[in-house]
Amino acid sequence: RPAEVIDPISGGLAGLVKTAAHEWPSAHCKAVDIDTTMPAAAQAEAVIEEFLLQGPVEVAINSSGRFELQLQLEDLDSTAASISLTGDDVIVISGGGRGVTAHVAKALARCGRPTILLLGRSGAPEAEPDWLSAATTEAEVKQALVVHAATPLKPRELNDACRRTLNNRELSANIAALEKLGCRVLYHSVDIRDEQAVAAAVASARQHGRIVGVIHGAGVLADKKISAKTAQQFELVYSTKIAGLQALLQATAADDLRFIALFSSSTGRFGRTGQVDYAVANEVLNKTAQALARQRRNCRVVALNWGPWNGGMVTPALKKIFAAEGIATIDLDAGADYLLRELAHNDDEVELVISAGGNDSTDTTQPDDTSLSQSAAQAVLDIVVNSNDMPFLRHHVIDGKAVVPMAMLIEWLAQGALHGNPGLHFHGFDNLRINKGIVLPADSSSALRIYAEPLRAADEQFVVAVSVRSDDGATLHAGADIILTAELPHQRPAIEPLVIDGGGADSNEIYSGGQLFHGPLLQGLQQVISNSSEGIIAVCAAAQPPHKWMTMPLRDSWLADPLVMDGSFQLMILWSFAHKQMGSLPARTGSYRQYCTTFPPLTRIQCRVTKVGNNSVCANIDFIDEHSRQLLARIADYECTMTADLRQAFGNNKLRTDQESV
Repeated sequence: RPAEVIDPISGGLAGLVKTAAHEWPSAHCKAVDIDTTMPAAAQAEAVIEEFLLQGPVEVAINSSGRFELQLQLEDLDSTAASISLTGDDVIVISGGGRGVTAHVAKALARCGRPTILLLGRSGAPEAEPDWLSAATTEAEVKQALVVHAATPLKPRELNDACRRTLNNRELSANIAALEKLGCRVLYHSVDIRDEQAVAAAVASARQHGRIVGVIHGAGVLADKKISAKTAQQFELVYSTKIAGLQALLQATAADDLRFIALFSSSTGRFGRTGQVDYAVANEVLNKTAQALARQRRNCRVVALNWGPWNGGMVTPALKKIFAAEGIATIDLDAGADYLLRELAHNDDEVELVISAGGNDSTDTTQPDDTSLSQSAAQAVLDIVVNSNDMPFLRHHVIDGKAVVPMAMLIEWLAQGALHGNPGLHFHGFDNLRINKGIVLPADSSSALRIYAEPLRAADEQFVVAVSVRSDDGATLHAGADIILTAELPHQRPAIEPLVIDGGGADSNEIYSGGQLFHGPLLQGLQQVISNSSEGIIAVCAAAQPPHKWMTMPLRDSWLADPLVMDGSFQLMILWSFAHKQMGSLPARTGSYRQYCTTFPPLTRIQCRVTKVGNNSVCANIDFIDEHSRQLLARIADYECTMTADLRQAFGNNKLRTDQESV
């Protein structure tokens, strides 16, 4: 190792480049650490030559040649002793009193009952009112919060209040557990980036003993690709790690520390799609640890590039990503025990990559294959379709036969994706294809099976390829890539108003003109506001609950409101008749994104026509809350097929039995 680290901050550039290599696979990305004492011409020549070489993303060059980093597998001796502490020792831990750092604090408590100063973002634990403390499950907590709210709570407000309650309970329980182990616990709610607040908290802890160790575990995530990352997101993630570290180092500059443990991440070592800020921050953390190790010779300094933990910021949704990539999560207790043995280990290794298994260095992003392979897919749901158990079919009849609406196929595809991935949210779909419609007379039924491929990660989302097939798997009816998220996006795309005139109609005119075949249950359009060659705008009601549509629904509520969805397809039928004198039926949809869990009573549907052919028309469709005018959902690249003979088929909208159809 060189005698000094010149500029730890510049180490962050390697994190940026390694993440760029994941996000831009067609780009040639290199992080070159070059010896600046070399002649300028030699430096330039070496850099140019390196850019022309394939190989590792991260290299170093000096006058002796070119060097590559290699990981060396080395297990810590299982018999190695843990760190020894006393009641006079004070340990400073950033990252709060929940999750990973709470387990670390409990492990420290068993090593000699030190005083533990916990620095976290959450407020200090508070006593709960009796009406709330009686609630034990998450559902009971939410119910209690709703009942005792001064004003009605919106869904997001309720979720936030529930999360604060559960976090408060976890923090209180962890502090109580530490005190039961014999520790004195000092909890300070601070912004870890605030040097004065951190210094004041550390100064107050010195009244209880000598500061002997610092563990910097604070961190936040704001995952987005480089192209979508905002300066504010980058600053929050970066400063929590780096400004937080600087505040801790300033506050303990005069203390005779025995150890400094910095919680870095394998993201810093290998880069990761969507985490450029986290990779940069952790690489700066790694290089700062190298500098500190040279400055504090009698202090054990270590930067632990942890793989994912089984807790903390690693949510159940993220665990599914890591499982799909073959990466095991680190057990909380095992990881905490390892840390304490590493702190007691007397060597000069500073940067360590800690993994529970798998290969963090390998990006296993799967190819985008829109066709569903039955060998990779598993049957997840069986559905028997008939008009007796599914009354909605009697309201969607073309040429005397019931036809399963595309809106219902979308619902079943979404349900199939969520069946094996509980805890995630339906956010939309890509590449919806109708291969063969499901058509049946009144007295017949059709047995269907929903197939779903394993969950895979894509950007900040998850993708499940799902199909609707016959029960023997031989006939593919429909398929799509269903998009799931851990949380629906808080920010919604902007709405571009469609300003058109003419062509208005009320609900009576809409369904009595002979152009739409839909029965009363599917007559959601309340008013057509305008209809021109540029597009069509209308207001649509929300669907009744699923039990009104079928006797045995798969869920109690809709994932994507089928009446509103079908309403948009009905509008394109009206547009086709008005401007092309032909009926139309949906053929495919490029993408759909939904930003709400339920639709309001009234939704404004805005269909903007983008392309018109002889027998097809394409449109982009916005679904807008009629009251708040917020974007609820958006369809991009909807295409329907137009034919002149559909008028007669639409007019024959009474369900016939097999005998009647002969």
